[in-house]
Amino acid sequence: VVLHKGKKSNEASLQDIPLPVPKEDEVLVRIHASALNHRDLWILKGLYPGIVDASVLGADGCGQVIRVGPSAPSGAAELIGRTVMINPTIDFGTNNFRIIGLGAAMGTFADYTVVRRDQIFEKPQFLSNAQAAAFCLAGLTAYRSVVTKGNVQSGDVVLVTGIGGGVALFAMQFAIALGATVYVTSGSDEKIKRAKAIGAADGTNYKLEGWARQLPRNVDVVIDGAGGDALNEYIRILNINGRIVSYGATIGKCENLDVTRMFLKNIELRGTSMGSPTEFADMIRLIEKHKMLPIIDSTWSLENYQRAFQRLSSGDHFGKVILEHESYANL
Repeated sequence: VVLHKGKKSNEASLQDIPLPVPKEDEVLVRIHASALNHRDLWILKGLYPGIVDASVLGADGCGQVIRVGPSAPSGAAELIGRTVMINPTIDFGTNNFRIIGLGAAMGTFADYTVVRRDQIFEKPQFLSNAQAAAFCLAGLTAYRSVVTKGNVQSGDVVLVTGIGGGVALFAMQFAIALGATVYVTSGSDEKIKRAKAIGAADGTNYKLEGWARQLPRNVDVVIDGAGGDALNEYIRILNINGRIVSYGATIGKCENLDVTRMFLKNIELRGTSMGSPTEFADMIRLIEKHKMLPIIDSTWSLENYQRAFQRLSSGDHFGKVILEHESYANL
């Protein structure tokens, strides 16, 4: 799926391109399954930084290693044939940090892609290819939000906002696995009901009048991807020494952040984006320990990528939208 950059908006199309050739520190992966993220939608809408024409889109992927680059170190050939999950981040924590699926960092919406060797991690056997692909970007973001930044502990009370999206659902699942009590918010009663069915203690519909008064009290950690003035409501319900972890700002800025209440309650606002290779490996260990399965909303063939994009764009999804790559071109 190749991006075509326009003046006001962008488009994507299926296109035949030459088979990518791995460099010395890279591997060629035949993609079995990939997954969509809102990042892909923002790229198409022209609302994402660094958009490059003719990019192969996609950041989530699971597949089989087919080749290693020339002059690869001894032992690299052992990777051939292994089924792996792809960490979509490159050079995390540096000024050169980037995510695959734009420019020279080829994405996963393709039969084959090339990634660095340090980006691949062996797939847990109990996960299907589609399930493994679902975890990559959103799971890593959620893991860093909950574990590294949120420091969620057993017995904590956690509020996860905007339940239904991939990151929010993974954050809920990770926090529950760590022994926390998790509450959620959503603009959909049905999504709240579904979240409660898989472990949430309760939920609040933020579209209802007076919704903020229905939020739980004595919260230790808030995991939020929306931003906006609701941040002040979260400050109000947080315990002393509480943490707000922000991984996005789909609503936008908080115009009048209640800084006074923040410092009086010793509340910390912690930003986060993606995660490191170490955190990706730690995420997989947590998934394996608890035999966690992702919530998958729907599965589409790669050829039906447009319908998959429409499903994600609708906002009606609950969980990850998956692309299965059924037709593998032979080398």
